Amino acid sequence: MLGISEITHATTFEFAFNYYSANSSGSPNLSGISGTGVFFATENTDGTFTATSGYSTVVDNHVNYGTYNLVVPSGSTQPTLANPAYSPSGQFIYDNIFTYSSGKPSLDVQGLLFSSTTPQAYQELNIWGNGLGNPYSAYIGTSGGYISNNDVVFSASPVAEPTTLLLLGTGLIGLGVLTRKKR
Repeated sequence: MLGISEITHATTFEFAFNYYSANSSGSPNLSGISGTGVFFATENTDGTFTATSGYSTVVDNHVNYGTYNLVVPSGSTQPTLANPAYSPSGQFIYDNIFTYSSGKPSLDVQGLLFSSTTPQAYQELNIWGNGLGNPYSAYIGTSGGYISNNDVVFSASPVAEPTTLLLLGTGLIGLGVLTRKKR
């Protein structure tokens, strides 16, 4: 019961990703790139979530490349699977839509897009679902093109809201008082 409440009301998700092997297609070795972060999401009527803001840190072989912010498209039209948005560089498409059920996140083929807050080697990071054995891939936009990897581990979990914790705590205190009065 707590898990259902947590998912239904959760709007904040913590996430982590890393490349656990080199790309066999000849792209540069990405096995050292990893990151963690938080994104905030709204639940859609179809049960999916749309990430609306957030950030990630990116580390490449122990070098911290700083903070990357979730890219939110300009305008009032939210990207969809059928009508995705283009990244600022024009290299990637994204919609920032994902599902979360049974304790597991699932990204669609457009995925989440993050952009660097400072000029550096990696400008954009696109993490998306590919439906292969490990269902995640990532593209990293560089000044000279992009680097890809189809062996990405991605995890996300909802963060309990303070009001949910307050309600749970108040209920436990009430049960404790009630039990004490009965004695």
